[in-house]
Amino acid sequence: MREMEIKACLYGDKIPVLGIPILNRGDLLMRLVNSLDYLVAKLFIINNGSDEGVARALEKIKGGANPLIETVEIYSANKNLGVAASWNLIMAKNPEAPYWLIGSNDMFFQRAGDLKKIYEYLQFNYKTYAVIHAYAFNFFCVTKYGFGALGTFDENIYPAYLEDCDYSYRAQLAGAPRVNIPDINMKHGDGPSTGSLTIASSPKFAAANLITHQNNREYYLAKWGGPNGKEVYKRPFNNPRLPLNYWMFDMNRRKRQEAIWR
Repeated sequence: MREMEIKACLYGDKIPVLGIPILNRGDLLMRLVNSLDYLVAKLFIINNGSDEGVARALEKIKGGANPLIETVEIYSANKNLGVAASWNLIMAKNPEAPYWLIGSNDMFFQRAGDLKKIYEYLQFNYKTYAVIHAYAFNFFCVTKYGFGALGTFDENIYPAYLEDCDYSYRAQLAGAPRVNIPDINMKHGDGPSTGSLTIASSPKFAAANLITHQNNREYYLAKWGGPNGKEVYKRPFNNPRLPLNYWMFDMNRRKRQEAIWR
């Protein structure tokens, strides 16, 4: 029995790890946690902020809000790591998992049994696909195969938006197969609002995002020679010597982006 098969057996009939970064809207995190209706071996939450509502939600979750969650681990970042770094941290802090299921706090399951359906699909397919989507990159899985082929998410894309496009384009260039799990009924949003409620719930965040998102677009253009969906380069920054998984952390760029969100 291969190593990954042994590790999968150790988790039994459970999702090995579900990782969720959060910055605000602890009420939506509770909504997601309450909608989980299948066994999760570890819920790994990254708290990227100091929101009081998030802190209250985390206390409830640690107190056993959902008995189907076996272990809850909270990582307090003490700053906003950003989406790419948060996703990388989920994988780095849980290296024993055969795959990593990653979700957004403003998602939730609308139909009973869908999380079990995701688990069953992953069990049969995590050795075949690099990335497995339940709801785009708002609820998705990176497999060990995907990590080996594509590496980590590019943390120069900060704090959010286009890190998923970068990963998808790398997967396309690498010929690393991706797939959507069929017939999963999830919702991203709240009531009439759809999409990221992290941004929509905060005028301050929304204003900052207008600037940092444009800066991320400029970085993406430099890296791939075109906007997402119209990329030109076949290697990062049009350098044939660079592997597809290449990125080098730019501290000065990060400081400029972080300053916009203060």
